[in-house]
Amino acid sequence: SWSPDGRSILYTSYKEGNPSLFLFDLFSGKEGKFSSRTGLNLGAKWSPTGKQVAVTLERQGNTDIYLLDSSGNVVRRLTEYAGIDVSPTWSPDGRSIAFVSDRSGGPQIYIMDVDSGKTRRLTFAGGYNTSPDWSPKGDRIAYTSRVGGRFHIMTAAVQGGEPQDLT
Repeated sequence: SWSPDGRSILYTSYKEGNPSLFLFDLFSGKEGKFSSRTGLNLGAKWSPTGKQVAVTLERQGNTDIYLLDSSGNVVRRLTEYAGIDVSPTWSPDGRSIAFVSDRSGGPQIYIMDVDSGKTRRLTFAGGYNTSPDWSPKGDRIAYTSRVGGRFHIMTAAVQGGEPQDLT
């Protein structure tokens, strides 16, 4: 994930065994650990302001979305479900996060208001929907969906409705 100022990249690496998050400064060439907690440290996405990072952390066998500050400290836990919550992505205005959860059975796309925690399911068509990404205007979310045994690129209006198959 590129930082909003374009100076650094956050990424997951297994180079030390455990999947940990690393921060690479593009100007200095220095790399440092950002999050190396026991369990999964995945899918880091900078907020549009660069003040927070949404990540997937595994704690006590449960995989949820957390907010970290720009130094890698936990600010708060955003999701708390027995299912797997992964792949957070910020809306352009920084008010919402789209993510993938299997809380309804198979992986589906959900949208959460960051301040209130209110969450709603966006996708209902397709039994395997992953990799959400907001449009620059914030009105649509692109994602991958398995349709008829093949993967397609889809978009859906943030308010919901019939998805559009791009492929």
